Amino acid sequence: MKNYKFASIDIGSNAVRLLFCNVLELADEKVQFKKSSLIRVPLRLGENAFTKGYLDQEKLQKLSKCISAFKNLIDINEVVGYKAFATSALRNCSNKEEVIEKIYKETDVLIQLISGTEEAEIISSTNIPRELSTENELLYMDVGGGSTELTYKREDFTSNRSFPIGTLRILYNKPIQSQWEEISRWLKMNRLIDSKIKMIGSGGNINKIYKIHRKKNSDRFFSSEEIPEFIEKVKKMSFEERMVKLNLNTDRADVILPASQIFDFVLQKTKTEIIFVPKSGLSDGIVRQLYYAYKNEKFSKDSL
Repeated sequence: MKNYKFASIDIGSNAVRLLFCNVLELADEKVQFKKSSLIRVPLRLGENAFTKGYLDQEKLQKLSKCISAFKNLIDINEVVGYKAFATSALRNCSNKEEVIEKIYKETDVLIQLISGTEEAEIISSTNIPRELSTENELLYMDVGGGSTELTYKREDFTSNRSFPIGTLRILYNKPIQSQWEEISRWLKMNRLIDSKIKMIGSGGNINKIYKIHRKKNSDRFFSSEEIPEFIEKVKKMSFEERMVKLNLNTDRADVILPASQIFDFVLQKTKTEIIFVPKSGLSDGIVRQLYYAYKNEKFSKDSL
């Protein structure tokens, strides 16, 4: 058995995450990806990006310190390779080139911006759960702070799209009706309206919703009927009650409601009954890319 360690830095709208993952090559040629550790820092870059349109010096300095700390941990762990990538918040910033240059000079970490389409492709590239391996079609959905990614897969056909609707955008700047209608048009174009297609949901919010309901469920499945019930329950709670009664951190307590509403919008349109919530997401997909590029001799640690 061979063991490789890779890392990924996910610079999102709500938080910055560092994932360490062990990749095990077994004797029967199977490959297993096992998370070693995950560190999450709620910097909320979207707070700047979706209100000002740029990162101010305070946020930029905090980001630099965070990435520097992550780089030290990566060096200590002696990973085979790593990648730092940024999504909706930094894509939305007018000074993104300045941010990338400053972070590189101060930390020696080069941030790569990925598009919404790339984000959707990476999220859906993780292995299909064993429980859904016989399904002919699946809908992947990831709700972040700045955007929502949808990917429809049917045999050899794939359609994906990123929509500028996210939890922080709803908190700071309500999406206009046409943006919701765009999601409906995409679902209609792919014949997913009333399709009852099974969904794979990813992101911190849907994982938290699953954990709150896990006493009723197993195997990381739960019923879509629980989402509207959860929305009504959360609406009646104060910010402090959400933290205490639902065991939510401060940076989760305010976004859990808009995240639930975004999921519910798509679930109502598709009439989906079952949601599967795997322990994988964008960071896991990046690690997979790094590993397979390394095995194909296209990977260069020094280039990242």
